[in-house]
Amino acid sequence: KGGVLTMSAAGTGSTSTISSDTVTVATGATGLAAKTPTIVTGSIFNIDGTGIGISAQANALVSNTTFTGTSGAGFGITLNGGSASVIGTSTFTGLTTALTVSNTGAGVSFNGNTVTSCGDLSTHDAIVVTATSGTFMFNNSISKSLNNFINVSGNDNLVVLMLNSFSGNAKNAVDSAGGVLNCTRNYWGGSGSNPTSTANVSYASALGAAPSTATFVTGASGLTLNAAATVGINIKASTGMTTLGAAALTANPVSAALPSTVTLIKYFDAFGFGNASASATIDFSGTDTAPVTADSTVYFYNSASGAWVAAS
Repeated sequence: KGGVLTMSAAGTGSTSTISSDTVTVATGATGLAAKTPTIVTGSIFNIDGTGIGISAQANALVSNTTFTGTSGAGFGITLNGGSASVIGTSTFTGLTTALTVSNTGAGVSFNGNTVTSCGDLSTHDAIVVTATSGTFMFNNSISKSLNNFINVSGNDNLVVLMLNSFSGNAKNAVDSAGGVLNCTRNYWGGSGSNPTSTANVSYASALGAAPSTATFVTGASGLTLNAAATVGINIKASTGMTTLGAAALTANPVSAALPSTVTLIKYFDAFGFGNASASATIDFSGTDTAPVTADSTVYFYNSASGAWVAAS
């Protein structure tokens, strides 16, 4: 029934590491049951039937790992505990459900993952959140889901989906918790594919191009976003902001072309949510492959004129 179990004696704290392993999970079985903080990296989970790749009752730190269902069956990761699980840079393909978040502690980060062809027609969704705590999803690519790409039924005010790329999903997001699920500032495959906001889900301020790398922070006024190493932007000296975000985009996010005299370094998206007098300073550094120099000029898209304009 089970593959690997991690646990520690009462009163002790330890972290287990599962690295570069291949786990074949039969229907009804669990590949990894984590009852103590567990790191999983560079591994492969092949999952059949009702099998579960990882079931965690403690913090799970998963990276560079592949979860593949057999004939559209199998469950990738189920989180039933912990306070700060991080699922990143991993691939979920052909599963009944890629991620289930229930009864977790302080929060879950789902960042930089690729989810393809998950879900089951009318019965299962690609991602399910029933938790009573925060779940943050950003910088993911989710496509070809056979049902809703996410179904949230617990504390939707603590669930945020920003700066992701969604395409070819049979349905969009479902929120049955009674509030409003934050699905703002995502890419939906172009303006013609952007969903219409509903009473329970906000799809507002869609991105015009897919993010290649992205991140955001939320909290009290005075936030700072240090994303120079990953995105190429730092946002500092903010006042009145409760959310800051930044993304490096893969293409021009608007129909207006750059002036012919401009040599492109990188397209960026930077934003902040706050009160009417909120402000911040943005530092552009670029990335190792597209560096900003002292001679570079920042252009911004002016929606009033419909053109890219040099910042003064």
